[in-house]
Amino acid sequence: MFTMDYEALVSRADLVYRSPVTIPVEGQPIGNGRMGTMVWTTPDAIRFQINRSDVFAVNKHHAGRWADAADYCGACAQVTVEPGGRPFAAPAAEGIGFTQRLSLYEAECTLDGDGVSARCFVSALADVLVLELDDPVCFITQTMDPRVQYLNNSVE
Repeated sequence: MFTMDYEALVSRADLVYRSPVTIPVEGQPIGNGRMGTMVWTTPDAIRFQINRSDVFAVNKHHAGRWADAADYCGACAQVTVEPGGRPFAAPAAEGIGFTQRLSLYEAECTLDGDGVSARCFVSALADVLVLELDDPVCFITQTMDPRVQYLNNSVE
Protein backbone atom coordinates (compact mmCIF):
# COMPACT_ATOMS: atom_id res chain seq x y z
CA MET A 1 0.00 0.00 0.00
CA PHE A 2 1.25 3.49 -0.90
CA THR A 3 1.59 6.04 1.90
CA MET A 4 1.98 9.73 1.08
CA ASP A 5 3.85 12.10 3.40
CA TYR A 6 1.81 15.23 2.65
CA GLU A 7 3.82 17.46 4.96
CA ALA A 8 7.07 16.58 3.19
CA LEU A 9 5.45 17.01 -0.23
CA VAL A 10 3.89 20.42 0.48
CA SER A 11 6.92 21.69 2.45
CA ARG A 12 9.05 21.44 -0.68
CA ALA A 13 7.22 24.57 -1.87
CA ASP A 14 7.89 26.65 1.27
CA LEU A 15 9.09 30.19 0.62
CA VAL A 16 12.40 30.72 2.47
CA TYR A 17 14.23 34.06 2.66
CA ARG A 18 17.88 34.05 3.77
CA SER A 19 18.02 37.86 3.91
CA PRO A 20 15.42 40.51 4.79
CA VAL A 21 13.29 41.97 2.00
CA THR A 22 14.01 45.50 0.87
CA ILE A 23 10.40 46.64 0.34
CA PRO A 24 7.21 45.61 2.21
CA VAL A 25 5.43 44.14 -0.83
CA GLU A 26 8.11 41.44 -0.96
CA GLY A 27 7.01 40.15 2.47
CA GLN A 28 5.20 36.87 3.07
CA PRO A 29 1.38 36.66 3.21
CA ILE A 30 -0.54 34.71 5.85
CA GLY A 31 -4.31 34.64 6.34
CA ASN A 32 -7.53 32.68 6.67
CA GLY A 33 -9.54 33.85 3.65
CA ARG A 34 -11.20 36.76 5.48
CA MET A 35 -8.30 38.38 7.29
CA GLY A 36 -4.69 38.41 6.27
CA THR A 37 -1.41 40.18 6.76
CA MET A 38 1.84 40.72 4.97
CA VAL A 39 4.84 39.87 7.19
CA TRP A 40 8.20 41.55 6.67
CA THR A 41 11.10 42.86 8.71
CA THR A 42 13.15 46.01 9.01
CA PRO A 43 16.52 45.84 10.79
CA ASP A 44 14.88 46.56 14.16
CA ALA A 45 11.31 45.22 13.84
CA ILE A 46 8.76 42.69 12.59
CA ARG A 47 6.01 44.44 10.63
CA PHE A 48 2.47 43.43 9.77
CA GLN A 49 -0.11 45.06 7.51
CA ILE A 50 -3.55 43.73 8.41
CA ASN A 51 -6.26 43.56 5.75
CA ARG A 52 -9.74 42.08 5.48
CA SER A 53 -11.63 40.92 2.42
CA ASP A 54 -14.71 43.00 3.36
CA VAL A 55 -12.88 46.32 3.92
CA PHE A 56 -11.74 48.74 1.28
CA ALA A 57 -9.31 50.94 3.19
CA VAL A 58 -9.06 53.91 0.84
CA ASN A 59 -11.64 56.45 -0.28
CA LYS A 60 -12.35 58.40 -3.47
CA HIS A 61 -9.51 60.83 -2.67
CA HIS A 62 -6.78 58.17 -2.83
CA ALA A 63 -4.17 59.23 -5.37
CA GLY A 64 -3.33 55.70 -6.49
CA ARG A 65 0.40 56.29 -6.37
CA TRP A 66 2.75 53.63 -5.08
CA ALA A 67 4.57 54.93 -2.02
CA ASP A 68 4.50 52.21 0.60
CA ALA A 69 2.68 49.05 1.66
CA ALA A 70 -0.55 50.93 2.42
CA ASP A 71 -0.98 51.88 -1.25
CA TYR A 72 -1.96 48.35 -2.23
CA CYS A 73 -5.68 48.66 -1.46
CA GLY A 74 -4.92 50.32 1.87
CA ALA A 75 -4.69 48.61 5.20
CA CYS A 76 -6.97 48.15 8.18
CA ALA A 77 -4.00 48.39 10.53
CA GLN A 78 -0.26 48.20 10.68
CA VAL A 79 1.48 46.56 13.63
CA THR A 80 5.16 46.93 14.48
CA VAL A 81 6.94 44.65 16.96
CA GLU A 82 10.31 45.99 18.10
CA PRO A 83 12.33 43.39 20.01
CA GLY A 84 15.18 45.82 20.71
CA GLY A 85 18.46 46.19 18.90
CA ARG A 86 18.78 45.24 15.23
CA PRO A 87 18.05 41.49 15.15
CA PHE A 88 16.94 41.51 11.50
CA ALA A 89 19.76 43.58 10.03
CA ALA A 90 21.02 42.37 6.67
CA PRO A 91 23.32 39.36 7.25
CA ALA A 92 26.04 40.67 4.94
CA ALA A 93 26.24 43.95 6.85
CA GLU A 94 25.99 42.54 10.36
CA GLY A 95 27.39 39.00 9.97
CA ILE A 96 24.30 37.42 11.55
CA GLY A 97 21.98 34.67 10.46
CA PHE A 98 18.52 35.50 9.14
CA THR A 99 15.72 33.20 8.02
CA GLN A 100 12.08 33.96 7.21
CA ARG A 101 10.02 30.93 6.21
CA LEU A 102 6.46 30.76 4.90
CA SER A 103 5.36 27.21 5.73
CA LEU A 104 2.60 26.22 3.33
CA TYR A 105 1.73 23.04 5.23
CA GLU A 106 1.50 24.76 8.63
CA ALA A 107 0.12 28.04 7.19
CA GLU A 108 2.53 30.10 9.29
CA CYS A 109 5.50 32.40 9.00
CA THR A 110 8.59 31.92 11.15
CA LEU A 111 11.44 34.39 11.61
CA ASP A 112 14.90 33.90 13.06
CA GLY A 113 17.26 36.78 13.65
CA ASP A 114 20.10 37.65 16.01
CA GLY A 115 18.78 36.35 19.35
CA VAL A 116 15.11 36.61 18.33
CA SER A 117 12.71 33.98 16.99
CA ALA A 118 9.06 34.47 16.07
CA ARG A 119 6.16 32.39 14.76
CA CYS A 120 2.94 33.95 13.44
CA PHE A 121 -0.26 32.79 11.82
CA VAL A 122 -3.87 33.87 11.36
CA SER A 123 -6.36 31.61 13.13
CA ALA A 124 -8.66 29.56 10.91
CA LEU A 125 -11.42 29.80 13.54
CA ALA A 126 -11.46 33.55 14.22
CA ASP A 127 -9.96 36.70 12.74
CA VAL A 128 -7.00 36.70 15.11
CA LEU A 129 -3.34 37.26 14.27
CA VAL A 130 -1.23 35.10 16.59
CA LEU A 131 2.39 36.03 17.29
CA GLU A 132 4.72 33.94 19.44
CA LEU A 133 7.92 35.84 20.14
CA ASP A 134 10.99 34.34 21.81
CA ASP A 135 12.36 37.59 23.23
CA PRO A 136 12.28 38.89 26.81
CA VAL A 137 11.70 42.56 25.94
CA CYS A 138 9.80 44.03 23.01
CA PHE A 139 7.65 47.02 22.10
CA ILE A 140 4.48 46.77 20.03
CA THR A 141 2.86 49.68 18.22
CA GLN A 142 -0.31 49.64 16.15
CA THR A 143 -1.65 52.22 13.76
CA MET A 144 -5.17 52.28 12.39
CA ASP A 145 -6.09 54.30 9.34
CA PRO A 146 -9.03 56.56 10.33
CA ARG A 147 -10.16 56.63 6.68
CA VAL A 148 -11.01 52.91 6.59
CA GLN A 149 -14.10 52.24 4.46
CA TYR A 150 -16.42 49.54 5.83
CA LEU A 151 -18.99 47.98 3.52
CA ASN A 152 -22.10 49.13 5.39
CA ASN A 153 -20.67 51.94 7.50
CA SER A 154 -18.74 54.42 5.38
CA VAL A 155 -16.26 56.61 7.23
CA GLU A 156 -14.61 59.56 5.46
